[in-house]
Amino acid sequence: MNLSIDWGRNVRSTLISCIIVAAFALLIPCTGLAQFSELDELQPPHDDSNAISCPSCHVPYGTVPDPVPADWITTTVCWSCHAEGGVAQYQNVHSVGVTMYCEDCHNPHMHQSQFSQYYLDETIITPNSGNRRMAFNDSTDFIHGAVGYYQPYDGVCETCHTQTNYHRNNASGDHDHNVGTNCIECHTHENGFIGSCDSCHDSPPQTGAHLAHFDGDTELAAYGETDNISTTDSYIFSCGTCHPISGDMHQNGTVNIELYSLDSPAGSLKSLNPDSAGYAPGPEVFQDAHGIDYTLGTCSNVYCHSETEWSSPDPISQPLIDGDGYIMLDENGNLVYDPYVVTTTPSYTDMNWGDTGLTCNSCHRNAPQTLYPEVQAGVGNSHATIDEWGYENLHAYNMSFAPLGCRTCHYNTVTLDMTWTRIAGDITIFDDVAIANKSAHVNGFMDVVFDTVNTITYNSTFSTANIAYDHENKTCSDVACHLAQTTPEWGKPYRWGWGSVECDQCHRYGGPWPPLAARDVHPVDMQGLECIDCHDVDIHGGGN
Repeated sequence: MNLSIDWGRNVRSTLISCIIVAAFALLIPCTGLAQFSELDELQPPHDDSNAISCPSCHVPYGTVPDPVPADWITTTVCWSCHAEGGVAQYQNVHSVGVTMYCEDCHNPHMHQSQFSQYYLDETIITPNSGNRRMAFNDSTDFIHGAVGYYQPYDGVCETCHTQTNYHRNNASGDHDHNVGTNCIECHTHENGFIGSCDSCHDSPPQTGAHLAHFDGDTELAAYGETDNISTTDSYIFSCGTCHPISGDMHQNGTVNIELYSLDSPAGSLKSLNPDSAGYAPGPEVFQDAHGIDYTLGTCSNVYCHSETEWSSPDPISQPLIDGDGYIMLDENGNLVYDPYVVTTTPSYTDMNWGDTGLTCNSCHRNAPQTLYPEVQAGVGNSHATIDEWGYENLHAYNMSFAPLGCRTCHYNTVTLDMTWTRIAGDITIFDDVAIANKSAHVNGFMDVVFDTVNTITYNSTFSTANIAYDHENKTCSDVACHLAQTTPEWGKPYRWGWGSVECDQCHRYGGPWPPLAARDVHPVDMQGLECIDCHDVDIHGGGN
């Protein structure tokens, strides 16, 4: 058997031969194999200085596929050490979605004769310029220009590039960019030699509504990332929220908009968009300061600009009565009904990319409100409902007292009191209010955090300091202003009316309420009496 191997400059072609001699490598030191004329001594860093020997790469990976897949060496052998977080980690920017491979540029056994320890081939298999010789003579030797070493533009930062703004492997483009400086001071190895996000365009761009969506420093930008890193004062939605997740779409000569992707990470804002989410370009093409074309188009069907719609058009039963004539209560002490269905669907607002002056009503109603007959008895949404007579009820009406604004239940998002007016039908019109913490707004979650600072005033003053909310069951506990209804459930039926059991569920003045559920505040037996028998409907809420 001839054990002589021509390692050449493309180890992929000799992999099978490597495996044949792997067993010999276990028994015979590499320095003792005279046949390995190019491997008389392992060269750093793949040597004893890093506890690396021939078996480190040639033994652990079992049977080699035949034929060998193009990406096998890269994904199986190289990435075993050079994975994310590992030594000299792999970076996607130069793998082009695993269509270029480590061995296209690197020889794991030996380095160029000109400069040691980088394992760079002298001939590079470029993505679109064929095989090109490349010279790398010292640790700061990156750009050779038209003169070149072997041929024009054969520096390590030139030889492959055909679409970059600077230093392509031909005469096109800008070849004066930072000539004579050390490229890796800006294009660091640990970041895959990528440039800063403001090297080719502003980061964030100053066009359209970019600043409204990414009001952060350049260092926070990352192509393909979908994190929401908003702060108290700024929305910062990572680039991949609206642009492609795949790096293959970057620097392709087109500003790609991608509002839906099957690859969206779970929990990201992008993952909440339906497959119908999209961007329609505007009729006029503009150009930014860097010569990049853009339009002020329209985004549609995007979670960030949506609200919930409720539907329950079928009649809702009255509260159920047990065999003793008392109102039935569930385990939380709330009224029981015949089964009913509430359907929720997202409703999207189309947004023009040039719009930046949004209000509280731009994406959702202020406050969210349902309307009879699409929704019966106000089920599903307890913010506000308008009944069959055109009157508003629930928290926005608040028994004719001051309405409960956003901060009462969403204090991590809004901390200011809201100004308001009431129009016909006792319908409350809220004015806009400032967002106190943008990281808690448009975050993919309906946050409920109660205001523990301010009180609620009716005829008496109540604190919400001890209220807790159960997201799974949609119940509040220790709600002082609900009196006897200690654990109200969000979205339960409510119909205003004198003598209405639903209208009496906070006070529970007797009547059909079970004895333990009634508040013993009246001096006589209330059985058979209705509220209106003693109270004037016209002055309800006036302290009488």
